[in-house]
Amino acid sequence: MKRNCLNCGMATFLDQKQCLKCDDMLGIQSDGSSVTVDIAHQNERVRDAVLKLENLLVELQSDNTSYLRLIVGNGLIRDEITYKLGALLHRKEILSFNQDGRNSGAILVHLK
Repeated sequence: MKRNCLNCGMATFLDQKQCLKCDDMLGIQSDGSSVTVDIAHQNERVRDAVLKLENLLVELQSDNTSYLRLIVGNGLIRDEITYKLGALLHRKEILSFNQDGRNSGAILVHLK
């Protein structure tokens, strides 16, 4: 898969660390946008929600999105997603995650 350098527009591969044209570091480029996805309220089971999260993270790697806002509810899905995000943070696959303000049913994930 490919993505475009935000500095010069050159098409680059996802595994490239630096743009070949302008030498900008591709891994830290972001357009500052966020994406909101509900992974808990369409009759998902816990494993379905975790799979949705994993697929979203793969999809957003090729994008320049800064934040992923997950609607997770207040039950088992929230607990499992929090556990999964903790593991991703430990492996440095995401920068951070927190409850979205006072809404305990939403989690804001700061993507790499």
